[in-house]
Amino acid sequence: MLSDGLFSWLDGLDIGGFPAGRAALAIAVLAASLGAGRLLTGALRRLGGRLGGFSRPACARTARPAGALVSLEGAYASVRILPLGGTAVAWADRLLLTFTVAGITWLVLEILNAASDNLLESSGGRGSGLDNRVLPLFRTAARILVVAIAVIFLMQSLGYPVGGIIAGLGIGGLAVALAAQDTLAGVFATVAIFLDRPFASGDYIQSGDVQGTVEEIGLRSTRIRTPEKTLVSIPNRILVGQSLDNWSQRDARRTVITLGMLQGSEIERVEALMAALRVSLEASRDVERGTWSVHVSGFGECSLDLEIIAFLKTGDYREWLEKRSRLTLEVLSILRSSGLSLAYPT
Repeated sequence: MLSDGLFSWLDGLDIGGFPAGRAALAIAVLAASLGAGRLLTGALRRLGGRLGGFSRPACARTARPAGALVSLEGAYASVRILPLGGTAVAWADRLLLTFTVAGITWLVLEILNAASDNLLESSGGRGSGLDNRVLPLFRTAARILVVAIAVIFLMQSLGYPVGGIIAGLGIGGLAVALAAQDTLAGVFATVAIFLDRPFASGDYIQSGDVQGTVEEIGLRSTRIRTPEKTLVSIPNRILVGQSLDNWSQRDARRTVITLGMLQGSEIERVEALMAALRVSLEASRDVERGTWSVHVSGFGECSLDLEIIAFLKTGDYREWLEKRSRLTLEVLSILRSSGLSLAYPT
């Protein structure tokens, strides 16, 4: 083989028993691998500077471990070039395995860090305090898991028994899970809120009989400020388990105004009033076009009821109150101009 012929030729360059040929080749391979590692590191950093999204932090963070792995493999190759004994080769193999597992673990951890940074940055537009707390927890848990897998793999590859350790960890984890069922349910509910994002801090929501503005999304519960200014804390597992109405995600609010006209009102005047109301709604900047309706809804005890339905263009509760007030006053002005009167109970 070519490699056997090369090593035979190198062995012929020994000087006084010193393997000068092999030593020179080992130094050359080591220098080349170190240079290749530095080139790869620089190339990944430059590539990350040109890319966007997740690729930018991924390239920047993995540049060093990727370069280190290339240099490591070259260093191992340079050691194997030297005429070592069986014991030295065995130790070199064990060291290579150890440092390779460490390098790959470092690489995976940096990818996790890049993914976490990218998620945290992308959630800035619609974030809540939850992101800043849950993401670091996820990252820490993932890092612990990666390191644990790497250690177990390395121990098993080096010949150490790991079956008992894994069994013990499984039994211990089961015991902890049984003892902390409610806590774990809350954690998984928090994860579901983080992933699904049904609401964020500042949103006005209704869950069950509770409605109000979300002030804080915690790791265990969510705090809601009600219209009565009370602060209600709802466990996240309850929020996830029931229907939830996020009013802040609406771009318009349905508004209903009922006019109880005298039952003896002239039909022509009632129709003229309805026509005037339709013109006003169509021209209003507060009303979403094509969503309004003016119609006779039926008879009250002593009235002929007109129903006005309109979607006001806002999701904010306070702004909706102001627009509803303007619409109501506009309706009252049109009613007075029509010469019709409202019915009053007698």
